[in-house]
Amino acid sequence: MSVVDVLSAVDVDTSSRSSIEDPSLAPTSESTQPRRYRQRRRRAEFIRDVRRLIVTSWLAKTGQRWRWTPLDREYIYRLALRVPAWEIMALWDCYLDRPFRECKIPHFCQGSVLDRLRDDERAKPLADMYRDRLYYKRAMKS
Repeated sequence: MSVVDVLSAVDVDTSSRSSIEDPSLAPTSESTQPRRYRQRRRRAEFIRDVRRLIVTSWLAKTGQRWRWTPLDREYIYRLALRVPAWEIMALWDCYLDRPFRECKIPHFCQGSVLDRLRDDERAKPLADMYRDRLYYKRAMKS
């Protein structure tokens, strides 16, 4: 007995094929349904340098590593979208002059604390210094 005889002898159920051939049950084409794209996250400039400064200055002050939490990262990222990186770095340096137990990222990112730090006379020269460093570093990369 050949393969053709065996295949012809097998009873094939065609009821499952009818749903595929029926146009009302066919999947809709992609052109009729709008595609959903995940929105790209806005890019915060020099965010790695900001995080690096936070970690190194914390280590220098306390002798301990900074324990990043996802919430800390999100606070710094959102702050970096609103405020230039060099200003954040200068404000962080001014912020670290406080007592050890008061220094926390969520507290640092509050608007009232940032406003008080911006009024600090040391913040402007520090911000200029960090801006020059960051742009020099960028120029050296390219």
